[in-house]
Amino acid sequence: MNYLTFFRAVLGEAYLMTWRNKGWWLLGVLAFFLSGTIGYQLATRGMNNLANPVEWMNRWQSISAGASPWVLFVGQWRLLTNDPGAWFTLVGVWLIIGVILFALLCLSAYAVTVLISAVKVREQQGELSFVLAVREAWYHARTVVAVVILTQFVSNIILALFSLPVLALTVYSGGIVAGSVSVLLYVVYALVMAILAMWVVLTLVGAILYDLPLFKALRFGWVFFWRHWRLTTGLFLSQVLVTVIASFILIVLVSFIVIPVTIIGYLLVANQQYDISQFLPNLILLLTFGGFFVFGSAYTVFQLFSWTLAVLTIQEQGTAWRVSIEEISL
Repeated sequence: MNYLTFFRAVLGEAYLMTWRNKGWWLLGVLAFFLSGTIGYQLATRGMNNLANPVEWMNRWQSISAGASPWVLFVGQWRLLTNDPGAWFTLVGVWLIIGVILFALLCLSAYAVTVLISAVKVREQQGELSFVLAVREAWYHARTVVAVVILTQFVSNIILALFSLPVLALTVYSGGIVAGSVSVLLYVVYALVMAILAMWVVLTLVGAILYDLPLFKALRFGWVFFWRHWRLTTGLFLSQVLVTVIASFILIVLVSFIVIPVTIIGYLLVANQQYDISQFLPNLILLLTFGGFFVFGSAYTVFQLFSWTLAVLTIQEQGTAWRVSIEEISL
């Protein structure tokens, strides 16, 4: 299989499906925004974070420091020991938060399931159908939610395993050695999380396309990734590249709006027209937020469409390429 032809066909078809069916972007909104809150970033938005090393490094350093969770825990423990009645308040608050987060997790997972199911329905019916995609997604919702929860659990364990050595080196060593090891661990961590991200997406796609239960879907995702690691890694990196280019274009477009508006704001302040000048920052914020809102939702749909189409395309190439159901049942 020609790699360039494969990427051009898959990404091109995913782009056309996304652009011609803008109503599906509403589901992309759920997957894009809720993913950052509930830890589902491995399958959607978290892939894009690889394109922003500064964000990843800041997040890595803040977690590696390890101070905030312990400070919060110690503060809560002191509060509970001094006021036994606070137990009920704390348990109630965390219970409400847990229920809300679980509901958001299910909603986000179902949105992702509908988007992947839409491609399956399109292959079977010849066209996208929202009603049929919703019905198809309902049968796979529990499997997808289970994968999401398992993924979050595993990703937190991986993060802890990489964070503890960095924290120990920072406390007991410091200097150039700690910095070098920290950078090395960060690179390895990013690589492991990228592999996990691809495995999770392929697991979700396999579970929905071929009606697989949880453990067979996990095996399908891993076998598929291992057999076609060049294609899947290339698709992953191509999406990261698209993210970088699209984000740069979006920032440039926003800048063309922000700079003139900012200049006009200064002129209005100089003329003592404060009412209008105070409205301009809100306008800038709204335009910026709206731009990233639309881009994020559309790009999430594009990502899920492209991964699903990639699996379908590879599976249709023949026995040497296909991951059979009998193979993952062993």
